[in-house]
Amino acid sequence: MLLGVAMTEGLDLKEDLARSLVIPKVPYPPLGDPYIRLRTERDARWYARQTALAIVQGAGRVVRSEEDFADIYVFDSCFWGFLKEHEALFPPWFLNAIEFRGEKRPHGVRRAVHPRPEWLQS
Repeated sequence: MLLGVAMTEGLDLKEDLARSLVIPKVPYPPLGDPYIRLRTERDARWYARQTALAIVQGAGRVVRSEEDFADIYVFDSCFWGFLKEHEALFPPWFLNAIEFRGEKRPHGVRRAVHPRPEWLQS
């Protein structure tokens, strides 16, 4: 299992090297960084794109190929709001792999369970 907040690049945990990933919080870029603040002021969507990219890249640390698989848990409750608002920023294969746990569907999220892509089915 990999537990990380900012492990979105540079790790190759393919196959049995990792079958689980925990993302404790949504990896928003730090607005205290002058470069990030300036880019966000110029293009507000840039900030959301960078956040979505970090989430997908984080998932890519443990799912390295079409044959690879892992369970990925996002514990930050604001993830669902971010997903609802910025769903178009995520690739279809990522959205199709999402499964919501528990009895209640997050408010405003259109699909309670996305079917797994064919290449992720065992």
